[in-house]
Amino acid sequence: TAARREGEVSAARMLLTRGAQQLDAGRPYEAIRTLGRALGRLYKHESRHDAVHALYLCARAYEHVGLLWAARGTMLAAASIATNEFWTYDKTMPQQAICYNAIKWIELRLGRLPHLLAWHELDQAVRAALADRGYNMERLSKYDQDFDPILGMLLLRTELFDLKALAKLPHVLDGLDLPWASVALMYALGHEDDLPPELFQQPVDADGKRELFRKWQEQPAASEIAPNPQLYTQQTITLSSMVLGCHIVVDCSNKSSCVELAESALAAIESFL
Repeated sequence: TAARREGEVSAARMLLTRGAQQLDAGRPYEAIRTLGRALGRLYKHESRHDAVHALYLCARAYEHVGLLWAARGTMLAAASIATNEFWTYDKTMPQQAICYNAIKWIELRLGRLPHLLAWHELDQAVRAALADRGYNMERLSKYDQDFDPILGMLLLRTELFDLKALAKLPHVLDGLDLPWASVALMYALGHEDDLPPELFQQPVDADGKRELFRKWQEQPAASEIAPNPQLYTQQTITLSSMVLGCHIVVDCSNKSSCVELAESALAAIESFL
C-alpha cells in the first residue's frame, strides 16, 4: 500500500511538471486536462504542497482562458489547503501569500470591491509576517505594483448613484497602502481640490485633471477588469458567466451562504464545461 501510494504521488508530480510546461507554452486547455489528472493523486498529506501548486497552476490556466469563476474556486481550494498549514502547524508559508495575492487579482477582474479589499488586507498581513521571518517577498511585490493603479481604474468606473456609499473609502484605501486607488476615488467623488499636488508635474486646471484621469481610464489593463465595481450593498446580488456562448446568470440573496453557493455553482459550471 505504501509503495502504491508513493507511486501515485511520483506519477502525479510528473503530470504536474508537464502541466506547468504546457501552461508556460501557451496551451492552457491542455494544462487544465493534465493538471486535473494529477490532482486526484495529490490529495495526500505528504503531497499537500504539490496539491497547492497544481491547484494554483490550474487556476491560472482557467484565468488565462477567461473562466474567472472557475479560477477563483480553484485558487480558493489552493488557499484553503495552504492555510491549513497555519492552523495545523502554526506556520505562515509563502504559498499562502501567493494564493491570497492571486485571489485578490481575480476578484479585481470580477470587480467585487469588498472581496478584493479583504483579500488584499489578508495578503498584506501574511507578507508582513513572512518578511519578519526573513522570507524575500520582493518577487511577489514586483508583480503587485500594478494592483493599486488598476484598482483606481476600476473605481473611476463607479456609477454615480453608487458613489455616495464610497464617501469614506479613500481613508480606508490609504490605510491599506493603496494611495492611487484613494486618489482615483477622491476625484470620482468630486474632491478635485484635495488631490495631492505631487500627482501633477506642474499646476493644471480642471480640464488638465480631467484629461489625466481620462488617460488613466484608457490604459491597456482596462479591458481586463469589470465595467464597474460591484459594491454588494443591495439585498439581491447577480453573478454571471459566459460559457460556450451561453450567458449564465445567478440571482441570490446578499447573504454569506447564498453568495457562496452561487459562486460555487458558476465555478462548477465553468470548470465542467
